[in-house]
Amino acid sequence: MKTQLIGLVVSLLATSSTLSAQQGWFVDPVLGDDLNGGLSQGDAFQTLTHALTQADAGDNIFCVPGTYSTGSGETFPIGLKSGVLISGLGGIPVFDGNGAGLLFNLAGNVTAETAMSGIGFTDASTLFSVQSGRSVDGLVLQNCSFSDSLVGFSAVLSTSAVGQSFDLIGCDFAAGAGTRAISVLVSDGALDDGSLTSNQILGDYDEGIVLQAEGDGLITNGFVVQRNRLAGCSVGIFAHAAGSGGNLLNVATVGAALQANLIDGTGTASGVGLALMAELGVLSEGALVSCPVGFCVIVDYDVAVMSSTVNDTNNLADVTSDFYGNVLAGTETGVQIEAAQPNPLNRNSDPNFGGHPDGGISGYNTFDAFALDFDLTTAQSTDQYAAFCWFDGAPVSQQGTLLTPQLLADPLTATLSGSVTPNVAGEVVTLTALAGSGFVDYALGGAIGQIAVELNGVAIPQADIEAAIPGTSMEITLPSIAGGLHELEITNPGGQKGLFEFLVGAGSDDGESSGCFVATAAHGDYDAPEVLALRGLRDEYLATSAPGRSFIRWYYREGPAAAAWIAERPWARAGARVALQPAVVTSRALTQWNPGQRFAFAVLLLGASFALLRRRSI
Repeated sequence: MKTQLIGLVVSLLATSSTLSAQQGWFVDPVLGDDLNGGLSQGDAFQTLTHALTQADAGDNIFCVPGTYSTGSGETFPIGLKSGVLISGLGGIPVFDGNGAGLLFNLAGNVTAETAMSGIGFTDASTLFSVQSGRSVDGLVLQNCSFSDSLVGFSAVLSTSAVGQSFDLIGCDFAAGAGTRAISVLVSDGALDDGSLTSNQILGDYDEGIVLQAEGDGLITNGFVVQRNRLAGCSVGIFAHAAGSGGNLLNVATVGAALQANLIDGTGTASGVGLALMAELGVLSEGALVSCPVGFCVIVDYDVAVMSSTVNDTNNLADVTSDFYGNVLAGTETGVQIEAAQPNPLNRNSDPNFGGHPDGGISGYNTFDAFALDFDLTTAQSTDQYAAFCWFDGAPVSQQGTLLTPQLLADPLTATLSGSVTPNVAGEVVTLTALAGSGFVDYALGGAIGQIAVELNGVAIPQADIEAAIPGTSMEITLPSIAGGLHELEITNPGGQKGLFEFLVGAGSDDGESSGCFVATAAHGDYDAPEVLALRGLRDEYLATSAPGRSFIRWYYREGPAAAAWIAERPWARAGARVALQPAVVTSRALTQWNPGQRFAFAVLLLGASFALLRRRSI
């Protein structure tokens, strides 16, 4: 990826004073002097302001750690020069605005790789600005810190020039009381590449990340917001398309991809984790929010997701964002749908979550512990909201009618099969999902959206699972493992887990590796109906509770020896079959019988118990 290449270049430059075809300049706020030559640390300039007047595209400026301010000779705002790379030299140089209105901006259009790495920005109303009228393609701020400001980073892109792109990677934002950590506004042209990746936004910001389009501005899904951590922001991420410009053909569009972000509202008095909003302009100029939202975790907000449109009968404003593999947890509302002035004849008057699972990517989100999963008070149509989710308990909605959601069990339930030879790498076991369970893997590349597999608490990498979502079967390739009891933990991207134990031992077969030792020995066949019934009891009931799992672990330790002893004695096999019969009947009652049969069995069992007790009392 382009940004990764830029980061590598910057880190290499920071350790070398000169490179072929590049000039290295040095700045030291304490020992430097702008009358020096600036070509070595011992002959450094005093100010970055002066160094930028000397540097050309392709040059590198190395800043010695220290405080850079008006007191050391800096003139704010400092205009960043296209093609120049700036980095700290063995530490973090801090640029202190002492209450200035603006700390850094652009001296001109950015048309080449332009980077700042390992720089601290503090104490100004806005710390870094891509001001209106500048085009930007190749700007990178990496491993920088932003503190004590109303706005950390602001980009206002209002030029139709193609190739708009910038990256913020691994930066830290902190404010005692700030307005916005990161603000991006596109009012003309397109932001079609770049990312906000692995940034940390902490502190009392009104809004953490704001992505906004106006007029015919466009933010495409080529611009990715991923792996960011936000905590304490009143609004975590806000995607806002606002029609404007007086041209009815304009459609302001925000379609940035939002992936694997952690948005934590702990400590906020109230707020919204993720807000998606499209609103018409005064002349009904259109607006669209189409951000794909995947694998985000949004917790402890009054409203985890707010999706809203401000429309009229022309119906040109819409939110239609694919929504998949997210985890929402809180105590108030999971998703709140607001549709102001909707057209009741067109369901797209309402915000929605994109295509259905059988025709699109949306689906398999987790809702946990909300008093209200969906607030549809002002919605006109509700058939695109609940079909993609599973819940902690039955879904709860205010107003509207929800489709029957696709419920998946938590914990996941499945049978595990496969023969595992001790100390041999590459052995394969297969998990086959039971009714109500499934394995969800979106195969989007990297760790994002991929199912997680742990063996004895250690992650093992898996190729993307080629199966329908949710998949009913998955194969797991194991590393070399010793004989004994082992534990697999499977976690869907949406957070559902399944815990599966299996025994590896010399000469083990499918029956032993799946744990039905005594039953298999008694009936002589791993696939005997009685053995299948007992496996169902284990997987659907015992494995879903802590006492049941404790029993399974005990049985896995003691069962193989008992099974070996029974297998060699015909009379012991016959006795074991009789002894297991009550458990087989109970298992079938729980896993195979219909409710009427279960009730009749319960009545019969209760009557037999009373008769036995009465007989003992006579």
